[in-house]
Amino acid sequence: RRMAQEHGDQWVQLEELCSQDVVALAALKEAASKCGIASEQLESALEFLHVSGSLLYYAAHSRVGDGEVLRETVFTHPSWIVDAVKCFIHEPDAEEQNDLFRE
Repeated sequence: RRMAQEHGDQWVQLEELCSQDVVALAALKEAASKCGIASEQLESALEFLHVSGSLLYYAAHSRVGDGEVLRETVFTHPSWIVDAVKCFIHEPDAEEQNDLFRE
């Protein structure tokens, strides 16, 4: 909250966006802009954080046909995707198999 006192509520809004699992790139750019962060700076930071594994940002890595949604989405918590995929891929006997692997 010290940031909010020093820099205003814009920083709190940016922090709140970044705490979500999935963020629209446009919303992130808008919030960053209000904090004085240029679009190029944000994209550079997102690229760095993507390469370091802190988040998933595919705008610079996507190809034609990959889909606009992927290019316009930032996954701020990569583990969220793993958890989401696990909801769709579920082996009924997985717990039993996991117990065998643990032995």
